[in-house]
Amino acid sequence: MATRKYGRRPTMMTSGLLFAAGAIVNGLAMNVPMLIIGRLLLGFGIGCANQSVPIYLSEVAPYKYRGEMAWRLSLGGAIVPGLIIFIGSCLLPDTPNSEIERGNYDRAKEQLLKLRKVDNVDEEFNDLLSRLVRKQNWSNMLG
Repeated sequence: MATRKYGRRPTMMTSGLLFAAGAIVNGLAMNVPMLIIGRLLLGFGIGCANQSVPIYLSEVAPYKYRGEMAWRLSLGGAIVPGLIIFIGSCLLPDTPNSEIERGNYDRAKEQLLKLRKVDNVDEEFNDLLSRLVRKQNWSNMLG
C-alpha cells in the first residue's frame, strides 16, 4: 500500500531511515521501553523493505527477466547476512553463561579467563552461578 501511494523509492528510503532510527534507539537505550521502541522501528523498517524492494527489483529488471530474476535476487540475497552470522558464530566461543546452564563449569571458567584476560575470575564465576540458581528457582516457582 505504501509503495502505491508514495512510490517504491521513497518507501525504500523510509525503510532505511526506520531501520537506522531503530538501531540508534537500541544503541542508546537506557531502559526496556526504549528497547521496545527501537525494536518496533527496526521491525517497521524491515517490513517496509520486504514489501518495497522486491517490487522495485521486479519493475526495473529487463523485460525478459521480470518476475523470474527479481524475486530470486531479493529473496536469495538473504543468504548474505545468514552466512555472515553462521561464519561469525563458528569463530566465536560459547558464552560462560551458556556453558554453566549446560553444566560445563570448567569450560565456563576457562572461557571467562580467556575473555577477561586476568588470572582470577572466581568472583564473576560465582556471580554467574548464583544468577543461574535464582533463575532456576524462578522457573521452578512458575511451573
